[in-house]
Amino acid sequence: MKKNKSSFWGTLIFSTALLLSPGISGIAQAETANAATASNAATIANTQSGIFSQYGEEINSLNSIKNVSSDSNAPFFTMDYTADYKLDKFMQQGAANTTQLISFVGSYITGFPNIGRTLKLNIPAFGCSTFSAATPDGQQLFGRNFDENSDSPAMLVRTHPTNGYASISMVDLGFLKYTNQDLPTNKLNSLKTLAVPYTPLDGMNEKGLTMAVLQLDGSPTNQTDSSKNDITTTSAIRMVLDKADSVDSALALLNQYNMHDPSMGEFHYQISDASGKSVVVEYINNKMSVVDTNHATNFMVSPSVFGTGHGQDRYETLSNELTKSNDTLTDVQAMNLLHEVAQYGKASTKSWTRWSMIYNKSNGTVNAVIGRDYDTQRTYSIN
Repeated sequence: MKKNKSSFWGTLIFSTALLLSPGISGIAQAETANAATASNAATIANTQSGIFSQYGEEINSLNSIKNVSSDSNAPFFTMDYTADYKLDKFMQQGAANTTQLISFVGSYITGFPNIGRTLKLNIPAFGCSTFSAATPDGQQLFGRNFDENSDSPAMLVRTHPTNGYASISMVDLGFLKYTNQDLPTNKLNSLKTLAVPYTPLDGMNEKGLTMAVLQLDGSPTNQTDSSKNDITTTSAIRMVLDKADSVDSALALLNQYNMHDPSMGEFHYQISDASGKSVVVEYINNKMSVVDTNHATNFMVSPSVFGTGHGQDRYETLSNELTKSNDTLTDVQAMNLLHEVAQYGKASTKSWTRWSMIYNKSNGTVNAVIGRDYDTQRTYSIN
């Protein structure tokens, strides 16, 4: 039977505030029951049972959030997202803009259709560099710098959908209006993170398929084929990570949908897989263009518009190093290359690198550097 989450939201808010606030460990606490009257204790027990029957995985997902960084200037969270984020429903319904995406998240994930009043997608300008390479022993790597013009918390998200591939992805929590002073450190404040499956910026699935988005300088893509459903920039990454096992299947999937970029700009994607195949997907005059290439920054690489945009200096560095190495790099060399093209907020770019990731498409792990601290690398696995 379909659960009526909307009508249950008030109970969820109350119970989360009462039972999951900092300093209270677990849902059932003897001291809470002892302090309540017998009638209130029974009410609380019934509420707990109802919450877990309907929202158990959502609560487990929120409970999994950890801040693994001690640097207050570069907060870094991890989250094991075990709730059902209804991707199949989303693919049937679609979304042509962030307002529709927020409405979907509110109606089908958080149970709060009016979440748009508090949940906003704040998408700032960002840069980025990506490349694909192989190690000397044949493992396939994907490198990604995420560059942005402001600081905000980062989150690494693991997802294990029942009807899709497990994946690991990176989210800028600033997109959900978090700041370095306003962090998801208690259960009420972390409720907005239930939207993170739909806001990934790069990631890899269990089949070794990787995808990252990079901003361009042109006008937003806005496809309008009436025979296709709509999809947004970041929800496209979620769909591909969950459903595609190769570059070819990713391209076929994207071609089934109308792409819609947010109003602040245009984007392209680099997609690569465990075989080593790598492409950049662009939308030229609202038509999908696919270019076989193993690196990208922030300008167009399609032949008819090649060079339109910025980031040519970083692109040249990537090209030179990959050519010199015959597209072969060790894990250390790959991270060093990301370090070489990292940005530090100089006047010409007004941007700095928020995270650097080396995804190993062969073994399902990722090495992560947060806040340009290349002396500190953390390794995570999809599983």
